[in-house]
Amino acid sequence: MEQINKWNITTVDTLAALMDNGNGEWDSAKAKVIFTKFLSAGNSLGASELNSIGGPNLCALDLSVLQGIRNDSLRDADALEITNCSSAHKKAFFAVAEIAFPINFFKTRATADQLTSYQLIQTYLGGANITYIRSLSRVNISMDINTFIGLDSAVVQALSVSEVSGLLGSNLNDLKTFENNTVVHNWVSKQFQSELDKLGIGLIGGRVDSNTTPMITNTAIPITNTTSGQSRGTYPAPLLFLFGLLFIAVQM
Repeated sequence: MEQINKWNITTVDTLAALMDNGNGEWDSAKAKVIFTKFLSAGNSLGASELNSIGGPNLCALDLSVLQGIRNDSLRDADALEITNCSSAHKKAFFAVAEIAFPINFFKTRATADQLTSYQLIQTYLGGANITYIRSLSRVNISMDINTFIGLDSAVVQALSVSEVSGLLGSNLNDLKTFENNTVVHNWVSKQFQSELDKLGIGLIGGRVDSNTTPMITNTAIPITNTTSGQSRGTYPAPLLFLFGLLFIAVQM
């Protein structure tokens, strides 16, 4: 750390050379010092800088720095690998990507423009919120299973069976292939089995439906007037049992 603080890191070429993974990876604390030195020299994170950092080093950036990335910088950069970043970092990247790669959700059939925008934002969907993912489920984009299990786990668990079906589209059968994956397994366990059966892909492990309640029959025994032969009404069996016990007690 002390040595890094003495370095002169002012150009993107120097940053790119330092971030070259061919020379080994930096731990996050040292990478953060390098970024601080670079940014304190009056630089910003444009497309070239983001490409130079790349890979796991992106996860070492402060959230305040990520929130300052311009939309056009992310749009012009290569697809950034943020799979191993924290949930907070993923959300910060997605907030920028959502503006950089807008999708028209008013068209319910996937158009060429929608698919292009989806492919560009796909890398950042791990930080997407439930509202955005539900909107995606209505435009027929056929999300691949790896992107699906890479979504925020809380978002996945909030999706209904019909929403997941719309989201995966032609890739729906992969849900069965990955049924032992933790994300998929947890989602399946929250759904009603009757809803899972509608998918027709053989998923099991859902909840038992509780739409019907068992009927309780109140058995009653008619009490007949022995003198007139006319029925005076009926008494529930438990009450008759109590009457019987009382009669026996009196006799004793």
